[in-house]
Amino acid sequence: MNTRGFWLGLLINFCTLAFALFVFIVSSFALNNLMGEMEFAGIFMANIFAIALALLDYAGISRLYVPDDGDPRSKRYAIYLLIGWLVCALVVWVLTWWSVLVILLDKTDFAPFIKNPEINLVAFRLAPITIAEVVFLTRILLYAAVSRSGARLFTQKPRN
Repeated sequence: MNTRGFWLGLLINFCTLAFALFVFIVSSFALNNLMGEMEFAGIFMANIFAIALALLDYAGISRLYVPDDGDPRSKRYAIYLLIGWLVCALVVWVLTWWSVLVILLDKTDFAPFIKNPEINLVAFRLAPITIAEVVFLTRILLYAAVSRSGARLFTQKPRN
């Protein structure tokens, strides 16, 4: 077994799980802020939706680890899953933006700076968008790396 491929695969799996946890936390925070304390069967609706987003996000990346079996239907299902994952990624982008904005607005330390238009532009407009973009691009690059080497990560032959 190639230990380099094994450790790289383990690291990418850890990053994937960390992103799923991040998606849940950010989505839960933003949706609780937007939806309030709506409940279904004693569970907050925001948490149900956040779990659904995290699972869809994880399912999208997990599909890349499964080798293609050559069935034409599996390609169609993979495309549907990719589209669902992209919609999920865009929703998480918006929820990340909203979460950062809410956190910035809740900080009482920023109260004197709100009247300054330059700081207002950077702190309340550019910072949330930039953080959401970085998270989105990191996710895309992580998943692109897995899509290029996903099924081979744990089965690479050692180099000569």
